[in-house]
Amino acid sequence: MVQNFNISATNPCHLYEMARELNRRGLLNSYFSGYPRWKLQGSQGMSIQTYSTRTLMVYSLLKVIPERYRFSNRTLFRWQDVAFDRAVASRLSDSGAIVAIPGQALETFRKGRKLGSKTILSHATGPLETWIDLVKEEFDRVGSSFEKYAPVDQETLLRHRGEYALADFHWVPSQMVRDQLIQVGIAKEQIRVAPFGADPDIFKRGMGGRKENRILFAGQLTWRKGLRLLDSLLPLLPPTLEIEFAGAVLEESREWVAKWSRDRRVKFLGPLSRERLAERMRAAKLLILPSVEESYGLVIAQGLSCGTPCFVSDRVGAQDLIRSGENGEILPWNSPESWREAIDRWRGRTVEIQGDYSWKSCCDLLLNEHK
Repeated sequence: MVQNFNISATNPCHLYEMARELNRRGLLNSYFSGYPRWKLQGSQGMSIQTYSTRTLMVYSLLKVIPERYRFSNRTLFRWQDVAFDRAVASRLSDSGAIVAIPGQALETFRKGRKLGSKTILSHATGPLETWIDLVKEEFDRVGSSFEKYAPVDQETLLRHRGEYALADFHWVPSQMVRDQLIQVGIAKEQIRVAPFGADPDIFKRGMGGRKENRILFAGQLTWRKGLRLLDSLLPLLPPTLEIEFAGAVLEESREWVAKWSRDRRVKFLGPLSRERLAERMRAAKLLILPSVEESYGLVIAQGLSCGTPCFVSDRVGAQDLIRSGENGEILPWNSPESWREAIDRWRGRTVEIQGDYSWKSCCDLLLNEHK
């Protein structure tokens, strides 16, 4: 069994939560972070090395300069990720397993190989080629420009392929991503499936306060999240139903959001802290994620941990967590009528969500795979 892990990620995404769980078990060597330590909640007792200059610059630019006047997000994040990768590689000195995410792992894995480390690529999404095919189709359907809003350059594709070749194992959150990796040539023996978990200290069941007529959508408002289906679904829903949207509104969707804002049932909450998001989940009757492409969907694990039934499209990887009729539904990604019927069936129902959707469960699975 792997005795210690080095975890590397620019921002406190799923890998930071995994690092915290490994640290509790005495299995974390170091966490390499693009965020300064003071921004990492619950980092007490962890060995953390930070390289935050470019990360702070990128997020400052995202906040200060409007999207239309700055470099594309993908260009900014690549500038951030390449420098972070090099910094981690220069400081990596332990032979324990090194876990990193695509786009930030090339030099790190090269160094890890020299040290005799196991190299584990952790995928929050499927292969970039698959992502492009699925998302571009949706942009074409709505008559929008994929190249304008979600461009992918050849350099990024080549970088990902280099990281794939250096990875001993691929950690994926869903069977969907597993299948996609196999389709692009990754051997199934190299793939480990362990669904990402929710922070149990934040996403937990509450007492009372649930609104029977409230639905929550959590995520950025982008085409790939199923906005076209929502546009067709909203007119079908009863006038007494409330629909909350928690997440950033991107430029590509502003026209539709402006139209929905005229509907008195709809409320836009904007980006929320995890604590506020957990509150809205506990207050909702249902959490919905109708994505056209969603390799996992962490909000589903978070919603279920809050005791909220979740409806997902059949293109959402977190469908692995759904037991239809018990803790939610798996519905066609392109059938608003099916969604309306399912919402009608669940109105008035009271369910008790069972199961552990935390990082403890995820860590157990991953460690068992690396015995």
